Amino acid sequence: MNIFTYEDYIKCIHTLRLNSVFQLAEDEAEYNYEQKKDKNIYKDIIHIILEDTEEITKLINNYIEIEEKVNKEELERYESKFASNRYKLRRDDILYKFKSRDIYFLIKYQDEKDDNILYNMLNYCVDIIYDWNVNVKIKENIKYPIVVPILIYDDNKKCKITNDFSQMQVDDYIFDDYKIYFKYNLIEINKLTLNNLIQKKDLFSNIIALKKVKSYKEFEEILTKIIKIADDKKLKKIKEYLKEIVENSYKQFCQEEVKFFENKIYEKIKK
Repeated sequence: MNIFTYEDYIKCIHTLRLNSVFQLAEDEAEYNYEQKKDKNIYKDIIHIILEDTEEITKLINNYIEIEEKVNKEELERYESKFASNRYKLRRDDILYKFKSRDIYFLIKYQDEKDDNILYNMLNYCVDIIYDWNVNVKIKENIKYPIVVPILIYDDNKKCKITNDFSQMQVDDYIFDDYKIYFKYNLIEINKLTLNNLIQKKDLFSNIIALKKVKSYKEFEEILTKIIKIADDKKLKKIKEYLKEIVENSYKQFCQEEVKFFENKIYEKIKK
């Protein structure tokens, strides 16, 4: 599991401040990003899933290497406005923390290539600790927080950018000790296999599995499983997206298979 500690924060903070021009570029990119109309159905439905504490707990336990499983009762959404005004929670950025410990989980969903994503993730972690530092009165024995950065990369193109910041810095063995050793945890959807996904019992894995099916039988089985594992509250939130996914999937199958969907799937969704 890759984490970001206060020692990492101290080591890189001055370097990051010297690169403020990159932050200005990022802010502009955020503005342009928000102006675009989002036509990615999976992006919308995944965003709903990431806002659910139970589902985010399953995602952490299924995809992040940790010695002990996380319980949903331990986590809560963190809604700070960030005193630094540099880190701006976007629609695709979700932040959780332990209720009784200063351990944060930053989950970012990315569905397009971003050559600066590694630098951006580092900035996010720095500002989470900065925000904590502003809001907490420092005492002699106080411990600084840990941030667990998680990037969900959902793009047709393979993620070619390393998740290790030190590998993106210039090579100079004399100053090697001064490199910033930062890594984020990467969930690359393109590398997840259908067989691996359908074995899991969380909504995120099974929604992603719908993108990888090759027959109407597989689609029906996975969608039936989604309807089964989602409680009424969750199903109500994602129902319209599921209908749209079914409609878009019609194009992949013949008319006979379309009739099968109409008779079976819609009835299950209505129920």
